[in-house]
Amino acid sequence: MMENINIERNQLNDELVVNALEQNIAIIRFDKNKRVTYVNDNFANVLGYHKEELYGKEHKIFCFPEFVNSPEYEELWENLLNGVSFQDKIMRRSASAEVVWLEATYFPIFNEGKTEVVGVAKVATDITERQTQIEKVTNDLLTMSSKLTEASEEGIGKGQELLAGNQEMINLSKESTVNLNRLQDKSNSIKSIVRTIQDIASNTNLLAINASIEAAHAGEYGLGFGVIAQEVKNLSQKVHESAYIIGEDISAVTDNIDVVVKGNNVLQNQILVSEEEINGTINEFNRISTESNYLQKQATKLETII
Repeated sequence: MMENINIERNQLNDELVVNALEQNIAIIRFDKNKRVTYVNDNFANVLGYHKEELYGKEHKIFCFPEFVNSPEYEELWENLLNGVSFQDKIMRRSASAEVVWLEATYFPIFNEGKTEVVGVAKVATDITERQTQIEKVTNDLLTMSSKLTEASEEGIGKGQELLAGNQEMINLSKESTVNLNRLQDKSNSIKSIVRTIQDIASNTNLLAINASIEAAHAGEYGLGFGVIAQEVKNLSQKVHESAYIIGEDISAVTDNIDVVVKGNNVLQNQILVSEEEINGTINEFNRISTESNYLQKQATKLETII
């Protein structure tokens, strides 16, 4: 077993490891003045250069001006030259000024005594395609959450409009019910008056009959009084009949009022049920809006983390 391990160690020497790294990873080195001292084909190809044209070039040619002129750029190199490594996803500028995303590690190179930084090396892999997919997914999530928020806000607005309309209907219905109740009270009052008129007409008719009888007893002296008594009787009869008709009409009106009042109450109950359902819908839209806002925040956070 030990013999096999020793054979494997001999076969897997440092040169083979370095060659494997050179073939699969983008590598570049800089001196303390941030100029290129070494670059392999992988790095040059990723950024669209021939490696021969990069020797002696400054690091800033790989960066966009916004980063070069920022405090972060100075901080990066200050830390590297003070012996602090850096690893992260970075955005770089290709030879054709296009964005290239790299998963990169910068690490300082010390002298043999490890007392001084003499250069900086960077190893990286091209993650542009992955980053593009991430950005696409993130943008899709942001678009979806934005549309959800917009739709939920529109739904909330429509629901509130319906609630306002419902409230107006309730107010009108209540006002109508109050007016109908008043009309019903007046109808009842009219009924009472009609009954009084009927009572008066009945009494008047009775008096007219008695007067006719007395006129008959008076003979020829009571003829004129008898005629008047008969007219009074006829008039009281007509009043009684008219009062009866009015009473019947008022009863019909009162019955119709009762039907309308009951229908109004049913309508109010239905409106209240509808209002509860609309409130439930608005609450659901609010929940969707909250979740879509959370989704938007998470999508933004996802892009930052990855």
